[in-house]
Amino acid sequence: MRFWDVLFLSLGSWRRQKVRFALTLIGVILGSCMLAVSLSVGEGVKSAVREQFRRNDQLRRIVVHPDFKESDDETGVPPEAIEVAGAMNPDKRARIRKALVGRWREQNERRAAIPLNRDMLERLSAIEHVESVNPVLGEFGRCVWGSRTRDVRIQSTDFRSDALKKRLVAGSMLPNNDDKAILIHELLLYDLGVRDDAAVESIIGSKVTVEVANAQRGMPALFIFNIPSGVMSVEETALLEKATRMLPKALDRLDLTPQEKETLKQLAKRRHPAASEPKHVTIRDEFTVAGVIRILDRKEDLRWRLEDSFPYADIVVPANAMRAFSDKLPRRQEHGYDTAILRVDSEEYVRPVVEQVKETGLAHYSAIDWVDAVMREIRLIKFFTGFIALIALLVAALGITNTMVTSVLERIQEIGIMKAVGARDRHILGIFLIEGAMIGLLGGLLGLLLAWLSSIPGDYYGRRIMEQQMQDEVHQSIFAFPAWLLISIPLFATLITTAAALYPARRASRIDPVAALRHE
Repeated sequence: MRFWDVLFLSLGSWRRQKVRFALTLIGVILGSCMLAVSLSVGEGVKSAVREQFRRNDQLRRIVVHPDFKESDDETGVPPEAIEVAGAMNPDKRARIRKALVGRWREQNERRAAIPLNRDMLERLSAIEHVESVNPVLGEFGRCVWGSRTRDVRIQSTDFRSDALKKRLVAGSMLPNNDDKAILIHELLLYDLGVRDDAAVESIIGSKVTVEVANAQRGMPALFIFNIPSGVMSVEETALLEKATRMLPKALDRLDLTPQEKETLKQLAKRRHPAASEPKHVTIRDEFTVAGVIRILDRKEDLRWRLEDSFPYADIVVPANAMRAFSDKLPRRQEHGYDTAILRVDSEEYVRPVVEQVKETGLAHYSAIDWVDAVMREIRLIKFFTGFIALIALLVAALGITNTMVTSVLERIQEIGIMKAVGARDRHILGIFLIEGAMIGLLGGLLGLLLAWLSSIPGDYYGRRIMEQQMQDEVHQSIFAFPAWLLISIPLFATLITTAAALYPARRASRIDPVAALRHE
């Protein structure tokens, strides 16, 4: 028999049993569709998540900061602060003492065993594949514009920040990381009296003085006089600072009993051993207003935090200019920085760089850790959905086996006649195997088509859900149909259905033609 004869005889049974063939085909289509959708969504979500982080180089960043992990070490803790009184068993005494050590460290100034200082920044910069190391600096200070002053939150940033570009409403972005230019918040301008749109535009290019104190400026006096912050002039603030420092020396002239005066003097002396007299240093410098940033919608809060742009900063200063300004503070010189961001030149080197960061003893965080955790969850979900789809295909395969066994029984005489006129066993075997393979191929292609059609509404709703979770627009489809998926789905369905047809095909090929011709 020729190949085309075998193919024609395979397709002939479809015409005779249209309903049975359609029901069998539907089972293969649904199983193939479920498998295609699970694999497509898995690949699409994985690509979409990575793309969201790649847009702002999040996957190439490593955030490092000093490690303040508490330990059982009692070094520097006053013995009287952790002395355990009372009769108790040794285990309880050890637990209480450990808790007292932890409480003392929480209530007193903590110093990192390995500070994030200039030497450490240079060490991090020397790591291979580290493109840049920028400390993230935030300070509470004051801005002075003309005769007006206001308490402000100051934040450093990279001049390439896409997050800040999107918030710009007047002026331009920061020219580079070294320029003494600033972005100023529109609410701060409103508080300073700059309210008309024309006035906001006119402040671009003007000078603003920014000052930061090494220690808290007159905060106790603010509470005593019940003065709201941000409404005092520079002279008034300096006067409150002076009064605060003079207060312990003026206790003898207050209308208090000798015992009350002595108690206050003892309170003034009650400082823990690690504390030192704060250096009352105030640094100030002039900056040029480059642009104005808008008020941030709270719904956008997560997105801006991921892009390391502090969402509620009143003044934003370029990274290097902010570092040069902040380094003048004694506490920065002594304790270093709170956080720094390492930028790696390629995603593939993030893991090796993280391993070297661990050797420094600093705490670290990388977005790639979070993405990897998400990918593990996606792989797990894809496995379970794919497993369910595989079960559906196997059920469809059992249906094919049942259908073709029935077909063999119905076609015994036909098989006998074909063998009597010269058909060999391999020809009969080929007829039924081709029939099973054709069902799988057609079902796989139609299942793939159904999966693609379902992705049109599914992609819309899926992206909306993803945008709500990530607080950002998702432009990439969460259904992906790569070439390997387009090929593998029909191929896999064909293999499953061909395997399912193997038993009835072998049974048909072994039929004795004489017995078949006598069959009623």
